[in-house]
Amino acid sequence: MRRNRRRSRRSRRLIFTPPPTTVGGFYKNERFAPLLLNGIQTAKWTIMDEKLYTLNRIITSSFADREMRLSVPAIFDAFQDVAAIHVNYMSLSAQELYDKFNLLWVLSKEKAKIYRLPKQNETITIKTWPLKPSAVRFVREYSILSESGETLICGTSDWCLIDATTRQLKVSSSIPYPTELSDERAGAGAFAKPDLGGEFEPRLTYKVTLSDVDFNDHTNNVCYIRQIVNAFTPDEFYAMDIDEIETHFYKETRYGDEIAVLRKKTDTGYVIKCESNGAIVFAAVVKVNMQSLVS
Repeated sequence: MRRNRRRSRRSRRLIFTPPPTTVGGFYKNERFAPLLLNGIQTAKWTIMDEKLYTLNRIITSSFADREMRLSVPAIFDAFQDVAAIHVNYMSLSAQELYDKFNLLWVLSKEKAKIYRLPKQNETITIKTWPLKPSAVRFVREYSILSESGETLICGTSDWCLIDATTRQLKVSSSIPYPTELSDERAGAGAFAKPDLGGEFEPRLTYKVTLSDVDFNDHTNNVCYIRQIVNAFTPDEFYAMDIDEIETHFYKETRYGDEIAVLRKKTDTGYVIKCESNGAIVFAAVVKVNMQSLVS
């Protein structure tokens, strides 16, 4: 009987048993739960505790670009989704923070360093882990690996808390966040301040639609990532070998707002900025392999 129990525990690491209830759209406090993305269950297995969340999944067509590679928006989609599932496991989901503390998670900045974009139908491992919080910052790291363990993409992000009513910044001690956490970095590097001076070229104007709005009642972070891609023509974009994308979120936009997307070429790539209602709401630094920098 003892041997059978050990075998049963080992098998649970590989086989899903979907829990009966969910909180905030994600499976609540389940160590092994499927990640549902775009309505399709593509996760193979997950491992989770407060210090680390690991997911294996297959890259489906909905996450691939024209070249059948993991798309740039899908990178940040994956970062956002695994972060949301992990804080849900920690009983700190968006829904729980709002219900218990009238607080909202807000992404301040995020960065992805790309070594290789995996192809459609490849199986990848996505890992995320939180670092020790500071007075107002919650840093979360990410790593995307191939089946052989090759690092494909690494990332980092800065989050904060705001009051849902006043939109004022709140200190990290406002919630029961774990403090015995790792200080290991994934390798994406430090953030840099985008150069928003000089002449920018208008690229497009985008009006925020209902499908862009998330739980916080503002434009979801990944909508801005899509505008980075949209700032280029297909020939320009697919000629580039992107090394890094660093994003900075300054102000909220909401349903119906118009966002002007502008682009400036630099020595290392491009700066993209988004303006709405007379203010800069978002900026991104795109660093590319110099041989692929388009004119």
